[in-house]
Amino acid sequence: MGESAGEQLTFGSGPKTPGVGSEKTAHTHRVIQWEFRPCGSGFVVPSACAKAGVLAMTTSLAVEWAKYNIRLNAIAPGPFPTEGAWSRLIPSKQFEEHSRNSNPMKRFGRHEELTNLAAFLISDMAQYINGECVVIDGGQWLQGAGEFNDLLMLPDSYWEQLESARGKK
Repeated sequence: MGESAGEQLTFGSGPKTPGVGSEKTAHTHRVIQWEFRPCGSGFVVPSACAKAGVLAMTTSLAVEWAKYNIRLNAIAPGPFPTEGAWSRLIPSKQFEEHSRNSNPMKRFGRHEELTNLAAFLISDMAQYINGECVVIDGGQWLQGAGEFNDLLMLPDSYWEQLESARGKK
């Protein structure tokens, strides 16, 4: 990959290289969102496997592409309510309350917290951060893996409700 290939990967020019006149430094950033850290969680095997692969790609390419001044970092968000996923993953208000209370901070993430982290990682303030996976989950990962393992507590009627919702796209 030569200088021109590095320029093709650039989303925008970075600061001028000190003492080199008008040359540009390529600063390309990739921020990838994923959950379930490498150990996974019950009931999310396909997703956990794919996301573990994305983490391996992120860390590998962070080393390979660093010489082109391209940084790769990942974000591992905990529960952040969204319309589409939330109704499928949190089958009842009772389970939502249980999930909230299971988090050390006793709340779910706010979307502005996630966007602020992403903005920081692609900013000039984070130029030396490379190959990292930043967890933003209120301490849930530190408390114990398996965000969805509590689904084992659900009665069969809830599983039927989840399955019927899954068929509707």
